[in-house]
Amino acid sequence: MYLINSETISTYAQRNAGGKGLNLYYMAKAGFEVPKFVVIPPHALRIFKEKNDLDNKITTLLTSQAKESQIEETIEKLFLDTELPIEVTDFLKKAYEELSCDCISVRSSALGEDSGAHSFAGQLSSYLYIIDQEQTLLSIKKCWASAYSARSLVYRKQNNLPLENIEVAVVLQKMIFSQKSGVLFTGNPITKNPHQLIINAVHGVGEGLVGGHLAGDNFVVDKKSGKVEEIEINEQKTIFTGGSDGKGLVTETYDKKEGPALTDQEIAQLVELADKVERYYQFPQDIEFAFEEGKLYLLQSRPITTEIHNGQGKLFIWDNSNIVESYGGITKPLTFGFARYVYHQVYVQFCEILMVPQGQIRKMDSFLKNMLGLFYGRVYYNLLNWYKLTNILPGYKFNRKFMETMMGTDESLGDEIADRIRPPEYQQTLGAKVKKFFSGLKFFYYHLNIQNIVDKFLSDFYFYYNQYRKLPLDQMTADEIYDQYRALEKDLLWRWHAPIINDFLCMVHFGIFKALTGKWLSHLGDNFHNDLLAGNGNLESAEPTKRLIQITGMICHQEGCKELILNTHKEEALEALSQSPYRDVYAAILD
Repeated sequence: MYLINSETISTYAQRNAGGKGLNLYYMAKAGFEVPKFVVIPPHALRIFKEKNDLDNKITTLLTSQAKESQIEETIEKLFLDTELPIEVTDFLKKAYEELSCDCISVRSSALGEDSGAHSFAGQLSSYLYIIDQEQTLLSIKKCWASAYSARSLVYRKQNNLPLENIEVAVVLQKMIFSQKSGVLFTGNPITKNPHQLIINAVHGVGEGLVGGHLAGDNFVVDKKSGKVEEIEINEQKTIFTGGSDGKGLVTETYDKKEGPALTDQEIAQLVELADKVERYYQFPQDIEFAFEEGKLYLLQSRPITTEIHNGQGKLFIWDNSNIVESYGGITKPLTFGFARYVYHQVYVQFCEILMVPQGQIRKMDSFLKNMLGLFYGRVYYNLLNWYKLTNILPGYKFNRKFMETMMGTDESLGDEIADRIRPPEYQQTLGAKVKKFFSGLKFFYYHLNIQNIVDKFLSDFYFYYNQYRKLPLDQMTADEIYDQYRALEKDLLWRWHAPIINDFLCMVHFGIFKALTGKWLSHLGDNFHNDLLAGNGNLESAEPTKRLIQITGMICHQEGCKELILNTHKEEALEALSQSPYRDVYAAILD
C-alpha cells in the first residue's frame, strides 16, 4: 500500500486514486490552489475485507431479496463492528500523520467516479471537520461502507455497473473554513450553452448547497466578457459551518447581509478559474469552490454529464453514403491503411496532371493523405477534404454541389463553411488565378480526349494485370513478393490518371445533367435524371453480380447441380464441381 499525493507517479495515481482523488491529483499537479491532501488507495479496503472474510458476507447480502436500505444498514454495521488489521491501522495512521492538519475532511473516492459517463454525485459519503486520529479511522470505515449505500446500489443497478468487488479509495484533505462556497458549471447544463457560466453560491460551507439543504444565489455569467447576465438571490436563513472543537458540521441561524453572496471581484476570480480549469480538462466542468479569508480554493472538478459542446477544436464532417458501396461491412485496419495510402497517391497525381504547382501540392498534403477515416470498422469520407480538392478547379461553387450529388449527401455544405475551408494561398494572387485557369484548360482538354485516354489506360492495365495475376505467389519468398508489389505500384498505381479524370468528368457531367433535368423537366419528378440513365450497359462494376445471377440460373436448371452445391461444404464445393458432370458451371465459375 502506497499513499497518493501530488508527488505520486501518475500511472499509480490513475489506477488507484479513484475519481475524486485523481482529480485532486491532476489539479494539484497543474498548479491549481487545492487544499493539501493524501489519498488512501483501495488496497487498504481490499486487505480489510480479505482478512475478515467480508466479501462472502457482502455477496450473500447483495444476492438476497433484502431492500437496498437494509443492505446499507447491515454493511455499515458490519464494517464498523469489524476490527482493522494491524497493517491497515498503521497505514491509515501514517496517512493522517503525513497530512499533519488540525482539522481535515474524509471523502470517498470510488474508482470510476466523476467520469464523463458516471458522476456518482451525492452517492458516496464525506465527513467534515475531523479533528483526531480516532475520528479519522471511523470516518474511513464509513466511507468504505458508503459504496454500498442504498443510493449507490440503486445508481449502480440503473447504470449496469457491477455490485461486487467495488473499489473505493479515500481522500484525507485539509479542511477549509470557508466564508463563501458553491458550485460552478463552466457551461450552462440547462440550455446547453457553452458560452455561459452558472454559479450557485452560499455563505458558509458548501455542504448545505450540494446536499440540497440550501437554495443559494444563482448567477448566469457570460464566459467571454465576465458580465453577469442573470442573477437570482435566495434568502439564506441558515448557514452551514464547523470548527476545530470536534462538533463537526453544524447549522446556525443566519441573518443574511444585503445583496448577493458573491461580490463582483469574486465572480471575476471564478470566471478566470473556470477558463483555466476547462482549458486544462478540455471539457466543460462541474467545479466546487470555497473562499477562505478572501482566498479562492478549488475543491473538486468533474466533467458535466450533460452534453455541452464548447465549440472548440477543428470541424470535421464524415459521410459514408457513397463509399459504403466499396467497403461494405467491417473493414479491418490493414485494408483501411492500404486504401488511405492509395487515395493519397491517386489524388496527388490528380493535382499533378492538372498542373498544380509542386509547392502547393506539398501544402495540400496534410488533407490529401486524409481523404478517408475509419470509425468502428466502417470507412468514411473526410468530407471537408473532398471539398478542398474540388477547389483546385475553376467553378468551385458549382463543383462542390456536383460532388454532393455524386456522393449522395443528404444536405449541402453551408456557404460560410465552404468558403472557410478553401486552401488559402492557392486562391489569392494573380499568379495563382492564372495557374488555376490553365488547370481548367487542361481539364477541358481531358474532356475532349477522355475516350482515347481511357482506351490507352485499359490496354496498359490489362497488359500488366495479366502479367501479375499469373505470378506463382505461393512459391515466392516474402522479399520477392514485396519486390513484385513495388513493381505493381509503379506499373499501375502511378499511372492511375485516366480513372481519376474520368471520375471528375462523370461528377461534373452528371451534376450538370441533374441541374438541367431539374430545370427543364421538374414536373417528371426529382429522380427523373436517374430514370433516364438506369439500365445503360457497359458498367464493369455490375458485371460480377450479373455473372453470378447467370451462374445461379445455370445451377438451378441442371438436375442435381443445386443439390450438390447445397449439400457440399463450401471448402470442397469447387473441387466437387470439377469432378462432376456439370463442367459448364465449373468453367463459368473459373472464368
